[in-house]
Amino acid sequence: MRVSIQPSDWTIKLTISRAPALIGLGILGVTAWAGFVVYATNQERLASSVTKQVLTQVRASQEIAAELGQGVVAEPTWWMVGQPYVDGALFGTVLGNLSIQTLELQRQGRY
Repeated sequence: MRVSIQPSDWTIKLTISRAPALIGLGILGVTAWAGFVVYATNQERLASSVTKQVLTQVRASQEIAAELGQGVVAEPTWWMVGQPYVDGALFGTVLGNLSIQTLELQRQGRY
């Protein structure tokens, strides 16, 4: 007796790798995290007293107003959602205090 199997009875198991999806999600997660860190540190720089003082002095300066006109503001950027981007680093007060103490100790010859 001969048994024939029809093609409709065959089951093909496809093994789909999850690696590309996991790699894509990982890249997306790292990119989102990096974007948040850049945005958050920029907000800290904008909120710092140094940045506020510089912008206030620039706005109040008669020489700058004579050259650029009234209403001098920091330039907003599209990629920071309309906020200005502060380039550079602002150091905390603890670092400044340590530097001053180190210089004073060097002057006294104790360091």
